[in-house]
Formats: sequence, C-alpha cells, structure tokens
Amino acid sequence: MLPVEPSPMRNSLILIGLTFRTFSASVSDSLLPFAEFVHPEDRAATVSEVEALSRGMRTAYFENRLLRKDGSSVWLAWKAVPVVEENLIYATARDITERKKAEEEILVQKTYLEKLFNSAPEGIVWHDNDDVVVNVNDEFTRMFGYP
Repeated sequence: MLPVEPSPMRNSLILIGLTFRTFSASVSDSLLPFAEFVHPEDRAATVSEVEALSRGMRTAYFENRLLRKDGSSVWLAWKAVPVVEENLIYATARDITERKKAEEEILVQKTYLEKLFNSAPEGIVWHDNDDVVVNVNDEFTRMFGYP
C-alpha cells in the first residue's frame, strides 16, 4: 500500500515498497513528489483522479504510466481508497506493462487484417454462427450495390 497526500499534483509517496526502487534514485527519502513520476501524457487524468479521491471517492480501477529513473515508463493499474479526515490515499498498483504491449500488438494485427479484408479483390461476407451478417468488404459492396 502506498499512502499519498491527496492534494493534486503535490502528492507525495509516504511509504514505498521495494519495487519502487526502479522509479526513485533514492529510496531512503521518506517523502517523494508523486507528480515527478507521472508520464506527461497521463498527468491531466491523474490529477482528475486524485481530485476525485480527495473528495472521498474510491478508485475501483485507474490506469496510468509512471516514469522510471532510466526514463522508460511502466503502465500501472491502481486501486485507491481515500481517508479524507487523515488527508491520505491508500493505493495499490499492479504492473500491467506486458498486457498493454500485448493489447497494442493485437490492435496492429487487427488493423492489418481489416485492411486485407477490405482490399481483397473478391467479395467477402463475414457472418456469425446464426448466419447473421457481421461485416462485408468493399468489393462485396461494389458487386451488390449495398451502401
């Protein structure tokens, strides 16, 4: 669990687990500015999430990237519970970097297959097990005049 002070972009990590060493140059610091570690593209969403937490809303699931000390980033999935009266947020994070890489590869393959499907010189109809048409390619549309 990583409790953090809930004021947006001034968050500080108070307790740090051993796995946090890849983010910080010095783990001996008891208070680290959380905003320094958030990927620039994720800062606005992270601020919004922390603001909601500071109002007492729980985070069931939130994804963002943190920057490692070597400059690379890691995707994390967060769960968080605020304790507003103590000005703390108790959060856990799980590394989902490999899953995000797999999702990106699937998206690349899907895009390739869609281009292949639509550029085929034959008319192709894709239907499900109940014979409901799911998709037709561009050549099928041209051959049969469907918009």
